[in-house]
Amino acid sequence: MKKDPAGEGVWIVAPPGRRMKFINYHSLGDYLIKALENRSLSTESLTAVCQRVFRTRAYPGHDDSGKQAGIWVETGMEGFNCRQCGRCCQTLEYYDGCTIDNYRNWECLQRTDIMEWVRPITQDGEIVSCRIWVKPGTKHYAEICPWLRKIPDRNRYECRIHDVRPEICRQYPGTRKHAEMTGCAGFSMS
Repeated sequence: MKKDPAGEGVWIVAPPGRRMKFINYHSLGDYLIKALENRSLSTESLTAVCQRVFRTRAYPGHDDSGKQAGIWVETGMEGFNCRQCGRCCQTLEYYDGCTIDNYRNWECLQRTDIMEWVRPITQDGEIVSCRIWVKPGTKHYAEICPWLRKIPDRNRYECRIHDVRPEICRQYPGTRKHAEMTGCAGFSMS
């Protein structure tokens, strides 16, 4: 594998023995997931993959009941403190981060104000996914989250739907690595 000078992807040899081909970063993720799914890797090997991907400690273990085996990845979220800078709501591509449960919850709460910004994707009459923050009456996404509001006279922002915000927003950043990669200031000392 060789990084592309333009920074949009990498050149890979796949399968071994073939000529190098360019693959963008989004497609690389899909390619690597398929490669891992098609191999029977030991727990130790998968643990090593997790440690490299997440740049943190990972170890095999079981859930609290002792029944479900898995790989536990430390998130490094100790010391995280949201600065209310609004960066995540203004710059991240979160459009496909809405779960069907989020959609159903807003439906039950009769939050038509939120629902008009959501575009359900259906297949055979069933909702299979949702796109969020689609400008009402269009197929265009909002440039920034429509629920973000600048707090007057302060360099901070707040979410106008904080109590019912989508799961992707509740979980962000999830890991210290993701915070660093997306410019989150939640670990800065200032």
